[in-house]
Amino acid sequence: MAGSWFGYLVVLAFFFILHVMNGSYSFFLMLLLWGMLPVVGVISCFPGGRRLRATISLPGTLDKGQEGEGCVRVRNRSLFPVWKGEMILCWENQLTKESGECRIPFGVLPMGQAQAFFQIRSLYCGVCSFRVSHAVVRDPFQLFYFRRRLDGAGSTLILPTTGRISLEAVRKEVYDMESFRYSE
Repeated sequence: MAGSWFGYLVVLAFFFILHVMNGSYSFFLMLLLWGMLPVVGVISCFPGGRRLRATISLPGTLDKGQEGEGCVRVRNRSLFPVWKGEMILCWENQLTKESGECRIPFGVLPMGQAQAFFQIRSLYCGVCSFRVSHAVVRDPFQLFYFRRRLDGAGSTLILPTTGRISLEAVRKEVYDMESFRYSE
């Protein structure tokens, strides 16, 4: 965000210097328009994202080491759009207490919904729970941001990898009760 402000101030200073040196009204108009960008950014960003709802869809089970796909659906019930949003998705393996987070970008129109997909892969077995902790809503110029509460949760079960065994090996180890050899 500091880079966005730095670039904004450099362009603002550039238009100011051109207006002072040239005295032209066109540079004054550009300076005025460029000076109004933060006001437009706050007005467009502040009301957006107040009525967001998130739902997480996950596969029921996955094998250890196998990749799966999860989906977060974000629904905007507001009359204002979310131009640039970023949700923070936290996950934790309940068995090993392994945890992490990922940032998922999104944008939602007024009274609309959007989907964002993410990959799931764990090297350890256990129940992996996912939850959306919050969202960050930015203005189109990325000068301002507001943190919004966003709830959503889900879980999936990571199973150990299964292997095939020979049925003949199992039959040889089973005690044969109907055999005449054992009944003597």
